[in-house]
Amino acid sequence: MRLRFNAAENLTLIIVAFALTVVGLRGYLWITGYPQVGGKTLHIAHLLWGGVALFIAALLLVLTTSVRTTRVAALLIGLGWGLFLDEVGKFITKSNDYFYKPAAAIIYIVFLFCAIILFIFRHEDDATKRRAAIRLAHALEVLPDMVRDRLVSRETKMVRETLHGLCEHNDEVVARLAQAMRDYGEAHGVKSHKNPLEMALEATGRVIGRFLRSRWCAWAVVIMLLIRTLHGVLSGGVTLLVKVLPTAQSHTIVQWVAKVTRGGPFQPFGWTWAGMIGVALNLVVLVGLYRTFRGHSYGRKVALAALILSLATVDIADFYYNQFRATAAILTDMLALIYIERHSHRIHRDELLGSDDKDDMTTTEPTMA
Repeated sequence: MRLRFNAAENLTLIIVAFALTVVGLRGYLWITGYPQVGGKTLHIAHLLWGGVALFIAALLLVLTTSVRTTRVAALLIGLGWGLFLDEVGKFITKSNDYFYKPAAAIIYIVFLFCAIILFIFRHEDDATKRRAAIRLAHALEVLPDMVRDRLVSRETKMVRETLHGLCEHNDEVVARLAQAMRDYGEAHGVKSHKNPLEMALEATGRVIGRFLRSRWCAWAVVIMLLIRTLHGVLSGGVTLLVKVLPTAQSHTIVQWVAKVTRGGPFQPFGWTWAGMIGVALNLVVLVGLYRTFRGHSYGRKVALAALILSLATVDIADFYYNQFRATAAILTDMLALIYIERHSHRIHRDELLGSDDKDDMTTTEPTMA
């Protein structure tokens, strides 16, 4: 199976649009008191708008071949899929219960499944792009858009570098075809430009990348993990007090906590097995981060294992009890995961640069002597 040259990018857009749609929609409905569109007889569910978005995306993919339209279709697929799956509680219950508790956990499992597919696709994409036939097919796929000046500069650069490398390929047929494609592109005056959207995305990416490499990100991850841990311990303490103390005192504690938290999604109630495991995993991640900052490689492995276990088990159970609290937990885990990967990548790069410097010194020392 041959993937599109931007398959991983399109899948990323789908996942991001899906997640933002579900979180944004559920947050909006919770804030506004779950309003209904329609009158006394009709109820226009938002899954219908999801179907419209999916239909438009299908038309774009079937009728057009432009790279730009595949991006628009990917965003519409994520939007439509999010609007559709948000009402999964109505599909699996006889009473059409939107508030069915496992619904949020089901949505998160779908999100996790898509993230796993993205991880597999990225590795598959890296492996297949090394083959000459695949690289040639990718260049041919985007050549019409490049000639019509509809590609961003990053994609134009990718096509030029691909064709330049294939022009010197051992296979004469591949080399001649790549040379013909390169000549065709140059004859039509291919430009390398940056549109405002690309410039904005690049600037945003630089800001995010700078933040992920900074100490501020490390402190943000540690503070968020500490807050989660303290919240879990507080939940256990409050739940234990409510069970041990007499009914009147328990009722007073419940009322006071509800007043302090204003009845929001972060009330420290419901000490469950998931909460206990979550606290333990948070502590393991914190210890792993500390050992990573101290320069121990095994600390990174321990923290990564605890984060993956939390994403695959605790967060699913947390969605069953409280979807908004679970969303905050996932954002914390994902931020910690990304930071650890960036941190380890930077350390690995520094080690490689250090070994190169040592090699240069060993090769130049005899000459100087």
